[in-house]
Amino acid sequence: IVAIPVYLYCLHEAITIQDWTWLCLAGLAVVSSLFPIRLFSISDKIWLTVSDIFVFVALFQFGVEVAVVVASLEAISFNIRVGAEPAYRWIFNVAQMILVAFLVGQFFALLQTGLSRPGFLSIGNVLILLLAPWIVGFLYYALSSGLTGLAIAWCSNQSFGIVWVRNLRWCVISVFGSMLAAMTFVIVNSFPW
Repeated sequence: IVAIPVYLYCLHEAITIQDWTWLCLAGLAVVSSLFPIRLFSISDKIWLTVSDIFVFVALFQFGVEVAVVVASLEAISFNIRVGAEPAYRWIFNVAQMILVAFLVGQFFALLQTGLSRPGFLSIGNVLILLLAPWIVGFLYYALSSGLTGLAIAWCSNQSFGIVWVRNLRWCVISVFGSMLAAMTFVIVNSFPW
């Protein structure tokens, strides 16, 4: 229920942005989420996509609101692709992406606010500048895998630790790889538009 007003606020803010190139990111996120890779060697329940790259680029380049919209579109298309059923699972997956992207985006915005104060080039600020994307990537991974693990554990009557170790710990590779690629794209402005 909390995800609905968060999404509506972010959608409103995103469509008021003058630079509409973020729609390209949304399109790329949707298309890339339609082609997940199933990691049978690790678990038959794990699907990885490269669509997180576009969520991170949206966050780093356009801000929280655009990242939430891109994440929600990615979640919707991924759920359609893998045929998530029953309906509560579909709703949970989309709501989770909205809330995780929003919370992580707010944290990133707080880090950026701290960097804009006087004495920007102090050692603490430079350290935060270098660590911020990694902290954001870790927080994104921890929240998304944690919420998913709790939901799976609850539905399957298994312990969270067992569910997380069997199914979700390997997702860290995808999330951190996506964050690193997004950071690289933003830094060198290598997108074709």
